[in-house]
Amino acid sequence: MPVLPPARRAALSSGLDAFLASSSSSSLGLTILYSNKPNWPFKSARGQASDEGTAAGKETIDIAVLDSSFNPPTLAHRAIALGPALLVCRPGSSTVAGDSTPIASADPKPEYDAHLLLFSVRNADKGLGRRGDASQLQRLEMMELLAKEIEAFLRKKTTGQSMDAADDGSGGSSIAGAAYEPAVAVGIVDPPLMFEKSTLVHKYMQDLLRKVAPNTASPTIRLHWQVGMDTLERFFALRYYPSTQAFHASAERFFNKEGTTFVVASRVPSSLPGKSMENESEEQLLRSELVQPWVEQHKVALWQLPTEVQGCSSTDVRKLYRTDGATSTEELIRQQQQKVPASIAHYLDQERVYGEARRIPPP
Repeated sequence: MPVLPPARRAALSSGLDAFLASSSSSSLGLTILYSNKPNWPFKSARGQASDEGTAAGKETIDIAVLDSSFNPPTLAHRAIALGPALLVCRPGSSTVAGDSTPIASADPKPEYDAHLLLFSVRNADKGLGRRGDASQLQRLEMMELLAKEIEAFLRKKTTGQSMDAADDGSGGSSIAGAAYEPAVAVGIVDPPLMFEKSTLVHKYMQDLLRKVAPNTASPTIRLHWQVGMDTLERFFALRYYPSTQAFHASAERFFNKEGTTFVVASRVPSSLPGKSMENESEEQLLRSELVQPWVEQHKVALWQLPTEVQGCSSTDVRKLYRTDGATSTEELIRQQQQKVPASIAHYLDQERVYGEARRIPPP
């Protein structure tokens, strides 16, 4: 049976083609190719995240952004997307003195107001991709499947169903009784650098607000980039910037002007005795001259990725399919269950993304 309805596959294909045609001749911003809500991320015609105003004044819409190559999406991707909303808080709760940035855990919202899965057609290190990778269209189709899984898990939390780490890999808790409905989207951009992508996402939100609520006060949009330590390290690597001054200007716009944060998922086991080289490397990065000021200002926060998904990597999943049949179908299924969501495993097999189909049963 088809993994995605034919109409959705056609819509993603035509949307990607239009994006690529436009980006070849102009500087194109964010294009949303899937969302489960009209006018995502706004949930009402007034351009608000909810149908009720806030007693504390201007509303803030907190959006979690998972930016990845999705080659393919793994259980770690899903766990990161469902990770804790560390640097958001309810209107009127505590903030850093003299700053509008919420203190982590000061009275956090139970979830982000919206989620965005983002894919860049260019990568700062890999360009347009490598031979043997999933195609851009295949990645978008898998991203939509992942988005639907995220929606389903968030709804389980809302209705108070059991949500332990074994279910979603995030370690999240129930938010039964909360007036919350998932708002999840899949988007595509062209610029490879994160600070450029962040600005484009903000511009998209402002343009959309002018369309859906032209005569109302605009809410504050805050982006929370859900990343791994490797992405954080690349963001602060000066080699990606024309000069040190250019980096500082970009960081100032990213963190202060746009109010963006990094919520970093660590794969380093924190419970192991002593300190590993990975522990020391993470601490060294967080205490470095470029990063530490933003940690102290609550613009960067760290959380521990659950143990059961720490070993999930897209590279390992690709290797599973490139063993020329050396791995039995039974073993492949077992390893898939430990590394990728069921819908993604079925897609990889049905579409033969990385190798010959192995008759993996549908989810």
